[in-house]
Amino acid sequence: MADSTTDDEPIVQIRNLAFSWSDTSANVLDVDELILNKGERVFLRGASGSGKTTLLNLIAAVLQVRTGSIIVDGVDTAKLPSHKRDRFRADTIGFIFQQFNLLPFLSVVENVSLPCRFSAVRKQRALTHSGSINTECKRLLEAMQLPVDTMLKTSVTQLSVGQQQRVAVARALIGSPALIIADEPTSALDTDTRGAFIKLLFAEAEAAGSSLLFVSHDDSLAMHFDRTIELANINKASVVQSQRLSSC
Repeated sequence: MADSTTDDEPIVQIRNLAFSWSDTSANVLDVDELILNKGERVFLRGASGSGKTTLLNLIAAVLQVRTGSIIVDGVDTAKLPSHKRDRFRADTIGFIFQQFNLLPFLSVVENVSLPCRFSAVRKQRALTHSGSINTECKRLLEAMQLPVDTMLKTSVTQLSVGQQQRVAVARALIGSPALIIADEPTSALDTDTRGAFIKLLFAEAEAAGSSLLFVSHDDSLAMHFDRTIELANINKASVVQSQRLSSC
């Protein structure tokens, strides 16, 4: 999929978004507007159960918008049929999951290169950058300060939690996706390791030209980002839910 934004367009534009899990259930998200500018590093903070993961899945076109619009990289994902949403997600978004979601039956390099199997766009970008997919995988792993020579063919099940996390980041970055979404990726790390990890993530996202949406409830990380968004402040559904609980 060709790049569709101009330099002035936000990477994410959300307007009048309302989402519930069924026609009869209450909204879990009710957001008038959320804008992420191209190249921004945004920290989205919210308590557990506040709808963070649901919002991420809507932005990533894993869930389909019911009401309102989400425009990512110039594309209104609500207007895409399911097979085009899958293609759009593979081409445009690198996802760092809280549990990393590495595939245990693949080697480290196979896990990192996985997005290139599903996206010809990202495969071509990786090839343009380094000449081969394996070379680009090695470059990213080295950038993540991992011992590449000894671990390329290693099973990810033999890695430490910190190493698995960095492999997951390399996988998200390969092929320079327009948007990196990180869902609580530092929850298993200690304070010192978190700071170093954030610096590495920022450096590689900037080198790839990727915008970053980083979701966490860890307040100590917010200072590193260009901007912090409190989900409770923009999600009117959370206010309604709080009022219901307080009246019980």
